[in-house]
Amino acid sequence: MNDADRGIDSESQTSVPATRPFRILVVDDDKDVATSIVRALEVLGHSATTCGHAQEAFETMGRQSFDLLLVDYRMPEMTGLDLVTLLREEGHKIPAIMMTGHFATEDRVRVEQLGISTILRKPITLPVLSQALEEQLAATRAA
Repeated sequence: MNDADRGIDSESQTSVPATRPFRILVVDDDKDVATSIVRALEVLGHSATTCGHAQEAFETMGRQSFDLLLVDYRMPEMTGLDLVTLLREEGHKIPAIMMTGHFATEDRVRVEQLGISTILRKPITLPVLSQALEEQLAATRAA
C-alpha cells in the first residue's frame, strides 16, 4: 500500500512547518491512514498520538492534553462528530479538524455548532494538511 492509499500524498512534501508545534491527537479507525498522517505531522514538526476509535480517544483526552484533534468522520460505534460532541459536553474546548472520505451534507450544521474549524477530504495531501494546521495556529493565536 503506498502513502496515497494510506491518506497522504507523499509526492508533495515541500511544506513549511508551523511556527509552533502542535500536540495532536489523531483519531482514525484505519491504522494505515492514522500512521501515514502521524508521519506527515512529524514531517511538519508536530508531535502526534493516535487512537483507533472514538472511545479510546475520549479516554486518552482524560489523561493527556493536546492542542488539536484531527478526527475521522466515519468510524464504527461512535463517529467523529459524536466524539467531539462528547468532548464538548465534558468541557473540552480543543480545536478539531474533521477528516473524511464520506461527509454527509446534513451534518454541516452540527459541524459548525461544534466549532469544527475545517473538513479535510481524504486522501489528504501534505500541503493541504500543512495549510489547515497553519490556519488553525493563526486562529488559536487570535483567540
